[in-house]
Amino acid sequence: MVKNIFGEEDSQFRSEGTRKLFRTYHRYFLDEDKQRDKSPNSSNSNSSYNNDNNDDNVEFIEKNQENDQKNNEQNGLEDNLSIETTVRKKRKKFIRPQALEIEVEQTNELHTPTEFEEVPTGTYQFGENIFNEILDYYKANIIGGIKSTPILEEDSNCLLSTICASSRNSFIVEGESRTGKSLIVDKLTPLLTSVYYLRNCSNKSMFGNSEQINKNDFLYITEFQSAIEGNPAVKEALKLITEDKDASNDGYGERVTLNGDITVMSTGADENIKTQRRDVELSGRFIILKTRADAEKIKAICDYQDGLLDGSIEGVNFSKDRLRKLKKHIVDTINLKDVNFENPFVSSYSQHLPNTKKSVYYRTLYYSLVNAFTKIDRHNRVWKGEDKLITNIQDIYITHQLYHQNYCNILKNLSLQSYSSMEKSLTTLEKDVKKQEMENEIKLIDNLISKPVDWEQVWDSGYKIMKERNFDLAEQWKINQSLGDSVLVYDPIIKQQIGI
Repeated sequence: MVKNIFGEEDSQFRSEGTRKLFRTYHRYFLDEDKQRDKSPNSSNSNSSYNNDNNDDNVEFIEKNQENDQKNNEQNGLEDNLSIETTVRKKRKKFIRPQALEIEVEQTNELHTPTEFEEVPTGTYQFGENIFNEILDYYKANIIGGIKSTPILEEDSNCLLSTICASSRNSFIVEGESRTGKSLIVDKLTPLLTSVYYLRNCSNKSMFGNSEQINKNDFLYITEFQSAIEGNPAVKEALKLITEDKDASNDGYGERVTLNGDITVMSTGADENIKTQRRDVELSGRFIILKTRADAEKIKAICDYQDGLLDGSIEGVNFSKDRLRKLKKHIVDTINLKDVNFENPFVSSYSQHLPNTKKSVYYRTLYYSLVNAFTKIDRHNRVWKGEDKLITNIQDIYITHQLYHQNYCNILKNLSLQSYSSMEKSLTTLEKDVKKQEMENEIKLIDNLISKPVDWEQVWDSGYKIMKERNFDLAEQWKINQSLGDSVLVYDPIIKQQIGI
């Protein structure tokens, strides 16, 4: 009898192809490099992982061997690992039930509605903390009864990648080798609806598998810069897809099209010189995350491993019920497309975002991330009408805490890159002018990184605007963010509420 990598019997599956599928997907959680080298799928780099037909989404369901063989023949696979081809269901337009009318009263306690069934909040209710639940999932070493590799010291990226995916924002996780880039994305994918893996990306592999890719909501490309380098068709296709436009190609005897509603996830290694020559126009369509490689992170991971061995650390057990609940909430968030946002804090907060020549693309993405936090935490937000969520100061605060410095550093690198790329073609006078422009931009960005945010001023300005534009909702909106006389924000990294 075959034992899987966790020492548990996998004889519950009748076909060898299904057992291979079971063992392969759980290998992803062990080691990003080992997975690529040892996976039975290594002879063919493309595969699809679809959660739509998984009852409760916590157990693998055995597939028919004849369908496995048919898929293998169609896609030229040399082994028995099948490509799942479940057709994505057409999403229905979201119609929100009438919001609760909550009587406003002065109180020293956090106001909590007593009825939730009429509020379109998904599986979580007012007052529940979705951010802690997400982080517990990534830190868990047992998920739904199955061993999993915990992700430590990357709380920001675990949250940001999940928030991006839940609102269909394309993103790239970059960092040094062996810092957990692929591990983050691999642990995210079981929470999503359907994912197509494209590990050796080229013009042929992308457009040649367009039919399979189009049946998924997400496209996962490893080593992003390597994928687009020397593959102009891939590069242009990704520019269109990330703008929600279809991308077509006529190079294979017939016209093939990639749907524009696919969300792209990818990784990139800092050691790859191609990553350093970032394509501004293309990368500006992605939210870029950066993993850590500092000594503090390494020590924390080593201490955790030692603690598990000597019994001083028990680890985190994320139950099947919690997994079902989190999965459902994220899937509901993904499918909740017809939602608009109103942010009363933009005018007071925007002074903290750099205005540089390269910032236009990235500024839009920054506020899309704020909206994504509003959306996934919608059970703690006020609705305006049937299709609009009003931003809380929590959404601005958490985006700033988790992403602002990384966002500013990206703009600094783009300024340096822009000057470096044109330096050789400039005259001495032009070079001096462009160098001064670059230095001014970098100085501006550095000042914004070090400049503290006056959150009280941001709140006062936002509350004033809220009362002017939405007087009937303003008081309830304030109460939902307050405890007594204090307006509170929650920092998920230190797990503390902070008064502003």
